[in-house]
This record gives sequence, structure tokens and C-alpha cells, in this order.
Amino acid sequence: MAMVVSGVGTANNALALAWGAVLENQTDMDVRIVAEDSALVRHKLQKAGVIDITLAEFTSAKDGLEGVNGYETIDGGPFEMTIFWNSNIAPWGLPVKGNSPIKTIFDLKGAKIATLPQSPFIHTGVLSFLAAAGLKETDVTLVPMSNYSSAARAIIEDKVDTFFLSPISSVTHEIAATPGGIRWLPLPTKAENPDAVAGYLSVNPIAFFAPCPSGVESAIGVNMELQPQTYMSGPGADQELLYNVAKWLDEHYNDYKDASPTANLLKIDNFINFVVSNTFVPIAPGVVKYLKEKNLWTAEFEARQQANIVKVKAYNSAYAEALKLASDQKVSVNPANADWVKLWTDYKKQKGLEPFHP
Repeated sequence: MAMVVSGVGTANNALALAWGAVLENQTDMDVRIVAEDSALVRHKLQKAGVIDITLAEFTSAKDGLEGVNGYETIDGGPFEMTIFWNSNIAPWGLPVKGNSPIKTIFDLKGAKIATLPQSPFIHTGVLSFLAAAGLKETDVTLVPMSNYSSAARAIIEDKVDTFFLSPISSVTHEIAATPGGIRWLPLPTKAENPDAVAGYLSVNPIAFFAPCPSGVESAIGVNMELQPQTYMSGPGADQELLYNVAKWLDEHYNDYKDASPTANLLKIDNFINFVVSNTFVPIAPGVVKYLKEKNLWTAEFEARQQANIVKVKAYNSAYAEALKLASDQKVSVNPANADWVKLWTDYKKQKGLEPFHP
């Protein structure tokens, strides 16, 4: 079984290595973990069918299905993806050095903020916080970094002021343990500043917020974004494999739940409550089969599943038609080409395709 997850130093990488090793030891299955920081690259690998399971945040899945924010390429864009299981339920925020003069998000004007050009998810997180503060991209200096871990370390190396980072990542624990440590810029609650929350949601409409429940000590209780992260599968996935691995994850939970700091999140109750109950992506048929055997698949879940299948297929068909139109009109399919982006945007409107929401 081949899985592609986020890069070394992330909680998702550590999690996949942890439960993957237990699965391999107990079943003699060959489990291969590929580290890739770019959600866009992971999406393309999944669409190409060369990977069995792919890590994707809800935000990245939405961008991919809608073909926006860099996903509108020939080998990207919508396809009939499905969800296999949840990964982390991860908090995300903006940390600064402990002695930084930046105290709130409203002090970010003129700041240097690390970003990953290859990760639309990270870039969306940065832009969301800026919008919450009433700022634009031109109000700060974005500093491109090569990978997630180097961007995090850049904070304590005084190369940048902050970065869109998860408190549960391995590299976050590393930088938090340095002299002076780090602290987190709280996102105002709706009661404190409704305009700030509205600004955040104007960039990422599927975000939700809560006091940070886990991760480094300095982050606990700080209001920030919570992002469900899932293991996705592609249209040609081996459903028998997904059924058997889902069954193993459930039945052998006690064997791996302490293998990494976030492995306990893989409990089937979390999968039902955080993903199945809210997803806009269909659940993989092999996993549905297992949930039905467990009497956990409800009529409400089935109705959501069928609606999601119809919508994903509609986007997939429309994208194929738009690509043909672009070819006929000799329009280059490139996210940087305004003519192509307009063609695809207009075609979605023509087809009556609405954005994805949980």
C-alpha cells in the first residue's frame, strides 16, 4: 500500500509512519510512505492513480474539486475522489518568537511571513489571517520557503516573523523548545470581532474555529482555525484494500493509538463525528461497506453520500468539457493564464455548479 502525506517534521508524517509500521508488522503488508509538502502535488498523484491513499485537508479537497487556487491544470482539477479515513483534526495558527513586538494579528502590517509557493493550503491560511486583520498581501512581505520545516525554523532564525503552522507538528515542538520559545497570535472570536471572522471566512469559507485543544503548551487555549485532514483515495482505488485497512484501523485501534501523539484521533468515533457527518466528498465504497457491517451507516449518511457523488461527478464532467473547449479555442490550460481561468469560471456558472461546503 502506498501513501503520500505531508513532509518530514509534520504531525501527519509522524502519524502515517506510526500506524503504517504497526499495520506492516501485523499483516506483512508492504506499506510505503511518501513525504510531500505540496498538497497540489499530492492531489495530482492521487488523480493519476499512482498512490492508494493521499493526505488532503478539507480546504485542499475543496480547491481541487472546484479547480481553483492553482489546481486548475491539465493533470489537476476535479476528479472522482473519495474519503478513506480521517487523519489529524489539526489546529492551525500564526506563531511568533516569544520576544516579538507583534502581539496580535492587527500588528502584522509590514511583517515578513513565510509561505510555501507549492502549497495553496498554506497560502490560503496566510491570506485568511491577513483578511481577518483587514490587510492585503501587499501589506506584508511574503518570503518563499522550500519546505514546511524550514519555514517553521525561519521564525526562530529571525528570517521571518511568522508562518501558518500547526501546533501539533513535530517541528513546532522543536522551535517551541528553543530559548525564548514561541507564542501564538489569537484569532478574535465572532463575539470579540465579527468583522475579523467575516474577513477570514471571505478567503476560506469552510474554516471553523476553536480554542486550540492540543499541541505545544503555548498554543493551548488560543483561538485558531481547526482543519479536518483526511486520507483520500482515487477513482481506481482497490476497494477491497480500503475495506480491509478500515477494518484493521477500527479493530486494532488499541495496538497503535499510542504510537504517535495524534494516533488516538484515528478512532472510528472521530471518523464518524468529524468526517462522515460533515463531508462534501463521498466516502470510499469499501469503507461504506465496513460502516454498514458495523451498523454505523445511517439514512442521513446515505443521502449525503448520494448528493456528494452527483456533485463530484458534475464537476468532473464539466472540467473535462472545459478542457476540450480550451483545446478547441487554443487557450493554454495554466492557472497563470487569465483567459483559461475565466473560461473555467464562466463554464462553472453556465453549468450551475455551486461551491463545495460541509
